[in-house]
Amino acid sequence: MKTIIELITDEIKNVFAECGYDEAYAKAACESWIDVRAFGQVFAFKGNSVSVGVRGPVTIQSAFSVDPIDIESIQITKSVNSETSHDTMGMKHRVNFALYTVKGSINHQLADWIFG
Repeated sequence: MKTIIELITDEIKNVFAECGYDEAYAKAACESWIDVRAFGQVFAFKGNSVSVGVRGPVTIQSAFSVDPIDIESIQITKSVNSETSHDTMGMKHRVNFALYTVKGSINHQLADWIFG
């Protein structure tokens, strides 16, 4: 049985099987995966000295909280009944409310080329 990494690697190999140069790699990736088409991706191949980069038109920056957030910490205990007593203690952290703002941009020239 194959692992998820092996399945993904096989899928990438199938997509790029008939591609011979960087532009063909980019085209095959953009036709197969919407996230690669929108955000871009760098494909690094094992044993090969070349990496293939696909530039995407969408850029998203880090999100920042509009208001200060309040982190609520609760002590938790988990008890497992068995021959010997195993108690697990720890902390659970939670944010009850948060409002974030995210900024991003779309490069219209790349969008025309990728989605054109």
